[in-house]
Amino acid sequence: MGLPARAAGIRASDADRGVAVLALRAAWLEGSLTLTELEDRVATALRSRTSRELDELVADLPSPQPALPLLAGWWRRSAALALDHVLLASAAALVAGVGAVTGHAVGAAILAVAAAPLAALAYFTVAHGSRSGRSVGERICGIAVRSDPHRTQAVRRVTHGQAFGRAVMLYLFAATCAWGVGVLNFLWPVWDAKKQAWHDKVAGTIVVRAPALPLERRRWVRRWRGWSRGALVRLLRRSS
Repeated sequence: MGLPARAAGIRASDADRGVAVLALRAAWLEGSLTLTELEDRVATALRSRTSRELDELVADLPSPQPALPLLAGWWRRSAALALDHVLLASAAALVAGVGAVTGHAVGAAILAVAAAPLAALAYFTVAHGSRSGRSVGERICGIAVRSDPHRTQAVRRVTHGQAFGRAVMLYLFAATCAWGVGVLNFLWPVWDAKKQAWHDKVAGTIVVRAPALPLERRRWVRRWRGWSRGALVRLLRRSS
């Protein structure tokens, strides 16, 4: 653990000494220091004249763990996953239906079944790798996928590589339901401290609460109004 980066020989201010004392007290509360060690180090910190002396006092202390955001519960995760697969199944059924209407029922059915895994991987990779980090079902249920702050030191947007790996592991675990592995993966967020499934742990992701679709409706209404007004202006200019 260290204090904010600065020149080692610079004179320490009262604010710098206060930051060091707070760090020492936090380490004592976590059990990293005994009461005697805390008292000795605090006294030394208050007598310190340079930033180097303060840094030496906290150099052997562990870095504080980043705080977790509000995590999504198992019910929300399950509902979002179900909604997404209803959407994917509807798309596959639409392909099969179009094939039946055009007289290529068998070919369309084979295409829908063969393309379904690839479509699901592409869907979740694009959705979770996007800026919002969520699929259609997750938007409706008010959750989003983010990187695990204990790996990246901050809650960040998921990369497309993480999103792809997460989707692959989701379906690999689901394929082992016959041995109970997929069921355990599905239920693991119920009792996990970070409410992660196994595919989350492999990919280094967490699922957090986020504004649901109704709360975002104003943004989309504004976008639609702006687009429609622009289209109307262009149409009037052309007609004139």
